[in-house]
Amino acid sequence: MSACATVAAGAVSLTTAGLSSMGNSAALDPYLLNTVKPTKNRCYSHAGGCHPRGKGATRLHARGVSFCTVDRLRRDGHASGAAKVGRPAVKIALVSHTSLYWTELYARFFASHGHDVRVISLSHEPSLDGIAVDVVGHGTPTRLKVFAYLRRVPGVRRQLRRFGPDVVMATYVSSNGLIAALCGASPLLVSAHGSDVLTSPGGAWLHGRMMRFACRSADIVHAVSPAIADALVDSGAARKSIRCFPIGIDTEQFRPQPEPGADHGLPRLVCTRNQAPVYGNATIILALKELRDQDGIALRAVLLGGGPLLAERRAQVAELGLDDLVELPGRVPLDNVRRALQEADIYVSASSSDGASSSLLEAMACGLFPVVSDIPGNRDWIDDGSTGLLFAVGDAHGLAAALRRAVSDDALRATARERNRARVIADGNLATNMAVMEQLLVELAPRRPQVP
Repeated sequence: MSACATVAAGAVSLTTAGLSSMGNSAALDPYLLNTVKPTKNRCYSHAGGCHPRGKGATRLHARGVSFCTVDRLRRDGHASGAAKVGRPAVKIALVSHTSLYWTELYARFFASHGHDVRVISLSHEPSLDGIAVDVVGHGTPTRLKVFAYLRRVPGVRRQLRRFGPDVVMATYVSSNGLIAALCGASPLLVSAHGSDVLTSPGGAWLHGRMMRFACRSADIVHAVSPAIADALVDSGAARKSIRCFPIGIDTEQFRPQPEPGADHGLPRLVCTRNQAPVYGNATIILALKELRDQDGIALRAVLLGGGPLLAERRAQVAELGLDDLVELPGRVPLDNVRRALQEADIYVSASSSDGASSSLLEAMACGLFPVVSDIPGNRDWIDDGSTGLLFAVGDAHGLAAALRRAVSDDALRATARERNRARVIADGNLATNMAVMEQLLVELAPRRPQVP
């Protein structure tokens, strides 16, 4: 059985330090898993009706989901904590590596809303200016991770006692979530983003035991996608404790160009996934070679991102004679990522595993046409043949066929452009969804924490 989130229509406007997003968007109201029932085609209740997600697999339909304005949410006690009149600020301990993208995002958002935030991190860098950080240990473990994390428990427990939080949040269930659970932190929210659930460090049996312990120790378990929620339930998490919604992206920062760029002939491709095994970028390069050699279609592509396989991908491009078509600049600043998306037409990802991909949502918000691997995390956002195209993981020939269709069908790309941005604004708006996360923490806080 899967989980999904209630979509509550309304207007939300939030401005934060270092994070600004104004939205006329739909807020995601966390939805308990025990209020869903299986059907053949999963639908999300949406203002315009039901929108099927993918084909073939057994899906879910949300039962009893209604739409309501923000004013009604406030009357019913579901507005964000910051918006509630008379709601005091709370002390939030965030057990999360400072090296993780999510850590700074959460910390600055909560702090900007007046909450007292302290990060307890296993990594020394980067520092978070203006945010209190306690570092435990000698950096993020790289070997024997399970045992290294266990050794950090006493230090994390000491920092929690010293800070005395009202509520504890831990990102990544099988690492920081496990540590917080072993510390006996309560009330506790753990957040699952993807690799922490879908991979098995230390082996499947041990990973399952760790996941089950962390999830059953938490008051709330957050999942960024239905596929992650499924995996959590399979690991033994209680359905009633799971809330399923993506964190989302800044839809004001990631938006189409105000004015269309000059006509550059064939559509241009972009991929913003790191050069790492899980992202399968070699498949993209092989597909581009097939299109050039068999069809005479010379598509230009930019594959942004650093990573351990960057040198290998550059060597592959050189070996296949694609130097004039494929750029691999490595890691670039965020502004460069946004500019590359705005200047491209088609977004490509060959990932073998994802939760709710921020890279995909950024591309959709910029109006790109997605051609992505057929995995659950992508099927949640893409209607194959309508708002994008899917291909089997690792199938370069299938990717080439999908790109061939995307390049030749201008009408398909144009229709998807408008629908995809609207979908991200409705379901993947960062400001809206961060407010939901804040709401969850604030509502847990009245139960005073117990840190043994």
